Amino acid sequence: MLLEFHVKMDDRTIVRRQLLYDGDCGFCQRWCEWAMRHGAEVSIEFKPCQLAQELRRLAGISDRECTKTALLIESGENDRIVTVRRGASAINGVLASLPGKRNVLWRLLSYLYRVPGIKQMEEIGYRIIARIRGHLSGGSCRMPAELKKEE
Repeated sequence: MLLEFHVKMDDRTIVRRQLLYDGDCGFCQRWCEWAMRHGAEVSIEFKPCQLAQELRRLAGISDRECTKTALLIESGENDRIVTVRRGASAINGVLASLPGKRNVLWRLLSYLYRVPGIKQMEEIGYRIIARIRGHLSGGSCRMPAELKKEE
């Protein structure tokens, strides 16, 4: 169950946050499952990018970009796209939203992304992991049930 989530950013109200990930990637799926186990689903919807064509169109996200990087899309009222965060920025957006005492460390770590130099190092690290994620998936990528139904 997704609770309505409101955040004020530069006079723009965010009412919906959605993380798009490569639904064909086992590593991506496991990371999303980890985030959901830590409570992120309270404020963020997790969707395989392959199933979010209309949202991708509204946000100006290509098919290629969709399968290469995580995307955190923040929408305002009437589903108006407010921001699209990519790569390490998207992951840090998810970490910053993890609720409760058990996730304090993850939230604190997400704020390091704002520190000059750290942001650049995290983006480089993200790109490296994105390139080798197939190997981190144990060599096979399983497809979530929703994607299998679409075929």
